[in-house]
Amino acid sequence: MKEIFNAFLRAYDRRHIISIRGCSNCSDFWYFLLTHLVFQLLLYMVYMTVMFLQSDGLIETLASIDEIEWGIGSVIGAVLFFAYTIFMLFSLIPATTLTVRRYHDAGMSGKIALAFLALSICCMGYLGKTLVEFFSYYQDMIMGTRGGATLYDPSGMSILGPILVIELVFLAHLLILASPTGTFGTKYLQRKEPVEL
Repeated sequence: MKEIFNAFLRAYDRRHIISIRGCSNCSDFWYFLLTHLVFQLLLYMVYMTVMFLQSDGLIETLASIDEIEWGIGSVIGAVLFFAYTIFMLFSLIPATTLTVRRYHDAGMSGKIALAFLALSICCMGYLGKTLVEFFSYYQDMIMGTRGGATLYDPSGMSILGPILVIELVFLAHLLILASPTGTFGTKYLQRKEPVEL
């Protein structure tokens, strides 16, 4: 258990948090993700518990501002949501650098990881745009205000391409991250001893 938590702390160590040089072995990478997921789930569970108690009226109303009831649960929920968002944003840097170092350990360039990330972001942006068009199209159809040309393809085929690309990129990314040391060569393999905390 100590090894798992130390791998998480090593990712946030000042020598590792922004370093893309060197390698990270499989255990360091997966222990970091496991610990990150546990922290993420704990924050989410506390947030959802507070929101559930607030919705059932179990947490009394703190104040009434402009006819909107602000309960103590809403305040705690907002603080927890803010903490969750900050935690996720702060985790992007060590997660990205750890991924690049894991690619180096597998024998691949970290640029491939960044290319996968860029491709996924582009596909998610296109998917988001398509979903907005989808809801706009059907809202207009239901309201009877649909007129003129629309960019959305009502057959749904415009969504399948980005979803397929995202899934294939994710699968390739997982296969690389799960591969043993040096699977794709040793060009980027520069083993460094892990930093003890």
